[in-house]
Amino acid sequence: MPHAVACAYERRNSTLLVEISGHPGTGRRTLAAALRARFRLSCVVRIGQDPSDGDVRPDLEIRVIGASPRARDHEAAGHEAAEHADRPRIVVAGKADVRTDAQRLADDAANELGVTVHPVSGLLAGAIAGPADLERLCTPDADTDSVGPALVRRFGLAGVTAARKFLDGDPDASARAVTAHLHRISGLDALVVPIRAVSADVGRMRDARLIADLRLIAALGDGRDAAERELAARIGGPR
Repeated sequence: MPHAVACAYERRNSTLLVEISGHPGTGRRTLAAALRARFRLSCVVRIGQDPSDGDVRPDLEIRVIGASPRARDHEAAGHEAAEHADRPRIVVAGKADVRTDAQRLADDAANELGVTVHPVSGLLAGAIAGPADLERLCTPDADTDSVGPALVRRFGLAGVTAARKFLDGDPDASARAVTAHLHRISGLDALVVPIRAVSADVGRMRDARLIADLRLIAALGDGRDAAERELAARIGGPR
């Protein structure tokens, strides 16, 4: 199979590409890291507020908002969403671990934007506890400072508190169990259903892109015969 045709199929069958957008400071990069680690997704973080273009063609956009939607978030949910109707979008209220009323704020944002908003803590979603962490977390009468700044950076204050509460209820819990608990309360698993829900649309979008790529290859001449054979198999001819 010619290289150009093989590349077209590689793009068609590659891992779901997710673009993470939103204002700086909403937890975009932390969420992207968690999605890569937990769901094995390919993620790109949008720099600035303009939709990506050129060679980057995301299958799905995850818009990350703060405690409440800003003007640009309304625009993204409004006319920008209409302009990019072929790109599914999920809205996340980031940094949920720093808000005691994260679910209420997400519900309020959902009412404003007219879409479902999922409160998620990317920090907790990507947290991994080790045996040494359990020793620090289980130190009797220790305050938050005593666990060390490194652990607070990795878990956040809410994560440290949640891990301690979990260990209070199960002192023999393993590091793996603490990690699973932090992941469970992060809210990231709530994205599984909406991501799966768009998979059929993503498949149709990728099929359309593949047809367009094969037509271009056939038109340019390099790999024309193979591209036309693939087109004939898929749509009955190059058209």
